[in-house]
Amino acid sequence: MDFIKKRLTDDEEEKMFQSGSKLIMSGRYDDAISLFKELVNYGCEHYTYLIAMGYEAKEGSNNLKSALNYYQRAARLEGKYNLDVGRILLKIHVDGKDLANAIHHFKKAMYKQSEMGAQFGLGLAYLQDSPQKNMELAQKHLKAAFNLGHLMAKRKFYGLKLKEGYLHLLPSFVRSIYDVSHELSLNPQSPKVLIRLDINT
Repeated sequence: MDFIKKRLTDDEEEKMFQSGSKLIMSGRYDDAISLFKELVNYGCEHYTYLIAMGYEAKEGSNNLKSALNYYQRAARLEGKYNLDVGRILLKIHVDGKDLANAIHHFKKAMYKQSEMGAQFGLGLAYLQDSPQKNMELAQKHLKAAFNLGHLMAKRKFYGLKLKEGYLHLLPSFVRSIYDVSHELSLNPQSPKVLIRLDINT
């Protein structure tokens, strides 16, 4: 267990946070992670989430596992971030157990975070080749997500319908492609597009 130092003053904490944020923005993820870990050791555990973000930004399977560990810690500490836990589990899943756990966290996120993002996550999870694969549930959750305004869910839903032979939906599918591209041009981080942009759809 990490040794917890005496608490920082508000000004000291803010200065360290700003320094860590600048390191993240400049791509110095290892330095940022070290700084945020130091903040956590000072008792500022709400920065656990930023440690997770730093590891995720570094990419690579080992870093994603570290990101998952810290997202899980953040979820336990603050009662949220289930969407992020589910998202990483969906990204790195190797078996049905990971997907079942992702589904569990997406369901929790529906009530604690973003229903739109959680519905999209559930739709993607039920599309994966696993014991949990269920096309009916996948389409149900994708449709629920796009009814809430999720543009990528809409594209995914119409794409599935076209594969099933509903060719009259082609104009809707083409329109959904345009809507996604347009939204990204306005806001590359838009929650209307993906859970996060790096999810593999």
